[in-house]
Amino acid sequence: ADSHQQHILQLQSEVSQLRQELMHTKHQHHMDAEAGTRLTPTAGGVIDLEASLAESVGGGNGAPMGSLEARLEEQRQQIIQLQAQLEEQREEFFRLQEAQHEEAQDQLGSHREEAQQKLRAQHEEAQRRLEEQRQESQRVLEVQHRQFQASIEARDRQFQQLLESQRKEFEQQLVLAQKYIKDAHTRMHEAQKQTHDAQRRAERHHQDYQAHGDHR
Repeated sequence: ADSHQQHILQLQSEVSQLRQELMHTKHQHHMDAEAGTRLTPTAGGVIDLEASLAESVGGGNGAPMGSLEARLEEQRQQIIQLQAQLEEQREEFFRLQEAQHEEAQDQLGSHREEAQQKLRAQHEEAQRRLEEQRQESQRVLEVQHRQFQASIEARDRQFQQLLESQRKEFEQQLVLAQKYIKDAHTRMHEAQKQTHDAQRRAERHHQDYQAHGDHR
């Protein structure tokens, strides 16, 4: 692209120089044409062609008429050549400009494709990271679920152990209470028996006492 730009700038400079040369040649041709016009006869009579030509060309012994025509023809050919060069330079300029435009279009297409590829790569990378985050979140949730489940099971075992311990303690207390009640019944039965025996002894003693009183 830089070489094309430099070439275009060089062509523009050459075209400018050719235009200046063309303007200078046209001006010189116009001046020579006016000099040739002054050599034509006037109504006042025939003038001295060689003297007039010598005066217009610049003195000396005078130049023949053919030399002026040859000069005009040479200048005309130079103008034609300069115009051809100018047209060639113009075509070259437009050709390079078109090539530069096509190159710019190719670069733009390449940049567009590169941008699309980069965008697709970024999208795929974002999808990959999103999938990794989803998998990581799923893994963390599974770990937390297992930990929570293990915690529930541990607490359930502790609760069951506590219930079993309380059940055993209650059974022990129940056995002790039943034994205490049984012992209390036994003591009460013995007390009742002792009371009944005491009453019987008291009655016998009373009877013996009465019988003894009667004998007296």
